Amino acid sequence: MGVRLCKISSKNISIDEDLRNDYKFHFFINSQNWNIFNSKDKKSVTLKEILKPDYNNFVFEDDALCKGIPTGQEYLDEDGEIINFKEISKENHPDRLKYMITTDNILISSLKGAKVPALKFIQDVSDCVFSNGYYIFKVSNEWNSKFVLYILRTKALRDIVNNYIYRGIGISSYKQRDLLRLKIFNISKDSQNNIVSKIEPIETKIKSLKLNIKPISEIINTVFNRELHLNYDKLQELKNEKYNQLTLSDFTDNKDL
Repeated sequence: MGVRLCKISSKNISIDEDLRNDYKFHFFINSQNWNIFNSKDKKSVTLKEILKPDYNNFVFEDDALCKGIPTGQEYLDEDGEIINFKEISKENHPDRLKYMITTDNILISSLKGAKVPALKFIQDVSDCVFSNGYYIFKVSNEWNSKFVLYILRTKALRDIVNNYIYRGIGISSYKQRDLLRLKIFNISKDSQNNIVSKIEPIETKIKSLKLNIKPISEIINTVFNRELHLNYDKLQELKNEKYNQLTLSDFTDNKDL
């Protein structure tokens, strides 16, 4: 592995509150000056002008069960739908599960390499408690929140988060202030609305197609049944019985096996 050299002046190091001197960070700052899309257009705006931090502690009620949503793709899918949760209560919940959100909020994981993209919910989440591993924002009125969501999901932004501004090793994360310093192109809200109107039908079509995707286990069962003539109803019965010896002929009508 080659050695990378990066000359950094003390003036450049001082642009970061923590005096970072790592190559990946300063390479991005010096080459793109926080500009996500490296646009030459001078009409740029920082995410700090668009996203307003919005953290509110969840108010637990006595003896009420709630849905705890940690970071991780086993709890949220790539479309932002809740697919699993931890059942928690006021008396029994991890300290990291602490925030309430509304459908006005956008969430984005603070972890490097997060598989779940930025999230915005349309379903009721009033009984959900979210991890402090999420950054939680409200979108400025001058911006279409769906448009901002698409920006936060772009490969360009995730590349910067995962390869340039993260800190630490192992389970690494990036700071909210670094995210908010990133710059994007500044366009009118009418243009944002127009872009969203073109994307939404495609998004709806993708979700519809995903609903028709068969589970892998179902496909495998169909193929095995077709090729081996297996009687799965019989097999399910046999699974509940104990056998010292079992052959394929016990659950197939294919006499050649």
